[in-house]
Amino acid sequence: MATAHAWHPRIDLSHAVWPRTPPIMEDELLSSWLVRTALAHGCAPLALAGIVWPGWRAFCGDLDRGMSAERAGSLARLAGCTASQVQSCCLGSFVEMLWGKPWNHVGTWPWILARGSRNLRCAPGLQLCPQCFAESVPYYSIRGRLAWHTICPQHHVWLIDRCPKCWAALQPHRLLPPYQACGACHRCGYRFASAPVESAPDSLLLFQQSADECCGGCCLAGGQHLHAEDWFFWAKAILSFVRFAPLHPTRSTNAVLNELGIDSIEVSPSGLVLEALPVKERAVLLSQVWKVMSLDHSFLAQVFKAHALPRSAIQLPRRSTVPSSFSIISQALRDGPEKHRQMGAHVSAEPNVAKAWARLQRKFSRDGWQ
Repeated sequence: MATAHAWHPRIDLSHAVWPRTPPIMEDELLSSWLVRTALAHGCAPLALAGIVWPGWRAFCGDLDRGMSAERAGSLARLAGCTASQVQSCCLGSFVEMLWGKPWNHVGTWPWILARGSRNLRCAPGLQLCPQCFAESVPYYSIRGRLAWHTICPQHHVWLIDRCPKCWAALQPHRLLPPYQACGACHRCGYRFASAPVESAPDSLLLFQQSADECCGGCCLAGGQHLHAEDWFFWAKAILSFVRFAPLHPTRSTNAVLNELGIDSIEVSPSGLVLEALPVKERAVLLSQVWKVMSLDHSFLAQVFKAHALPRSAIQLPRRSTVPSSFSIISQALRDGPEKHRQMGAHVSAEPNVAKAWARLQRKFSRDGWQ
């Protein structure tokens, strides 16, 4: 059984050095609180960060990944809290729970939405629920950075990761006074609390609910109780198959999809990793992943073996060892020819216009050209 993740509670900062310091809201991201603190004092977030950490441009990267103990201590002394409370507002410990080890690598973190930071500009990577922003203090939460969160669990509406008016990525750190809260678009000033909402199908919530339950200590998949890192390991493996199958519609993959009751799968033309996909594309993919994850492992092994599913169809995440609970599935996969295992799959040299266009749109959203 997995150990439950401890979401941080609301943190009172009545002893802060700064006179108008707001409390850190429940499950709030550190960057979100810094933005709200800066605007409450009538200064730019970048200026406040420069006071705390001279010589470090904190908002030019993904601040919410975490920081050194020394930097956390510098902020804690001014905020009137402890360094551990500062770190609890970051993503490092959460990713360690998901992956079973500290994750300090550069690049995309597993299951954490990619910010795509370039100087002060970011691609989508923050999400919000307009109704939550309308009902309470607007702030960005840790849960909003999780790749499997696509629907507000309270209001059952789609989350948004762009301004509905100008389509800019959500970048609250670029807000400047006279704004006093982080509930508006930095580019056009549109108030997210007034954004139109769209109800989401409950069927697309199943993976999200199961992943949240796993973070709470109840990791159940295919009738088995797993450790959290094994549960998310299995989810990544199935995700690779769900994205592989429509791109390689062989007799083997089609037969497996048919027997598993999966009619058709739409794959993003961008080829981007899950952590960089738009909200609805992630939701559709993960709903298909849950259809497979919820099946018994013995049954899956029988289906894979009966239709000679190649090992290349399921890319296991990088780990020193495959969890013992998945050995039956790993053994059921068929090894391909030796030359294919050594050389890898053939990649077409023909340009993919849809992929190039989707990636260019993501670049535009970051650089402010849309």
